[in-house]
Amino acid sequence: MDKNNKLILPISILVASVIIGGFIYASQVSKQRSTEKQQRAELQLKRNELEAKEEVATKIEKAKKMETFQRASCASEAEEQAISMNNKRCDRGDYCVEGDNSYLVGQYDNSYNSCLQRKGLE
Repeated sequence: MDKNNKLILPISILVASVIIGGFIYASQVSKQRSTEKQQRAELQLKRNELEAKEEVATKIEKAKKMETFQRASCASEAEEQAISMNNKRCDRGDYCVEGDNSYLVGQYDNSYNSCLQRKGLE
């Protein structure tokens, strides 16, 4: 019995150490998983923000291209109208610029500005 009493204390300490170690290990694993989950969430948030920024940049780029296209379209339209007006003035005998594709700058400017306003660019 004396032998048993001597072994009970070391065995109790060993069992208690294993139990406490198990709890510490379980809490560390839980903490690690929580940290990894938080990091994944932050990474996903950064990805979403980056995608949103890229989408905005793409929309801005498309808008700029559309505006450039519309301005070019207005320039062509204004030139055609100015040439047509100049030819009509020449036919009537009013002041005009002689030549096939000639026009007055004022006529072009008026037509161009009118087109821009119609398309909401100015």
